[in-house]
Amino acid sequence: MATFSIPAVSLALAQSGQPGGGALMQLLTLWVPIILIFYILMVVPQQRQRKRVQQMQNGLKAGDKVILSCGIYGTVVGVEDDTLQLRVAEQMRIRVSKQSVASLQAEPKES
Repeated sequence: MATFSIPAVSLALAQSGQPGGGALMQLLTLWVPIILIFYILMVVPQQRQRKRVQQMQNGLKAGDKVILSCGIYGTVVGVEDDTLQLRVAEQMRIRVSKQSVASLQAEPKES
């Protein structure tokens, strides 16, 4: 059975002269800041975005113009607990989940 070792760990253990104490501190001082930076740059913004989308979905009301995640544009005509009724064309209404709403449709700018 072959054993594999991580070169950085082996090198750190060989240089420290201590049986694992100094190497562990060196590894922690390298990896803890990297993991912290990764968390701050990747996870926190995703949580904020998810929270904004959830608030938008919970605040939908009749008359709001929305865009679904599949690209369908519609106007909210009815709101239930977990579903919305959208008018996508004249005399054409569909029932969709609130979670399928990706964003509110931007109001056209008047020039």
